[in-house]
Amino acid sequence: MNYNLTYNKINRADRDYSPIRQATYLFSALLLIGILLRSEIMSAETKQEKLKRLTIYYPETGVFFDRKTGKIVGRLDTSENQGYWAMYVGGIRGNRSRLAWIYMEGFDPNGYDIDHRNRIRFDDKWENLRLATRQCNSRNCNLKKTNKSGITGVFWFKRDKKWTAQIFINYKAKYLGYFDTKIEAAKARWQAEKDNNFPDCNTYSSAYLYLKKKCVI
Repeated sequence: MNYNLTYNKINRADRDYSPIRQATYLFSALLLIGILLRSEIMSAETKQEKLKRLTIYYPETGVFFDRKTGKIVGRLDTSENQGYWAMYVGGIRGNRSRLAWIYMEGFDPNGYDIDHRNRIRFDDKWENLRLATRQCNSRNCNLKKTNKSGITGVFWFKRDKKWTAQIFINYKAKYLGYFDTKIEAAKARWQAEKDNNFPDCNTYSSAYLYLKKKCVI
């Protein structure tokens, strides 16, 4: 009989089933279960829950802070035609205004824009944000850099020495006529805005503000 071989088998069996080894196996199994459960819980988190776990949003200022570091989350997008505050946190990416909506309301408004009432794209105070259609959002816009009249849709037509007014309805230009004075063109523009419910989207109409300044309305 090979006593050395028998001894080695018994010795190996004792080592494999020793209390220390069993405790190690049990600890490893529990650790693995914990990791799997945590992963399952994390994956089940909604965007709102994740944002609230990782950040704090202050509605009064419109700023997100990282809960661990205390630093402001995100950066200003300075690329051309942007000006929004961009964020990336916990795998969630988007403009701060949209993430603020998710944080406060609990859902991502797919198919809608988050409009800034005052037209300042990085002003993400809660009171400045509203849900809007793409068309409504486009109506609430600042004057273009090429505008010289100070009124959206009102231009000086140099060839005929007349003022002209136009408005975009469903992304198509509608001309409102030619006028001898800037005030008349502004009145035509403002009337067209009212007829097409622009004031519901644009609370700072340049035509309205101009006419009010001239004491016409």
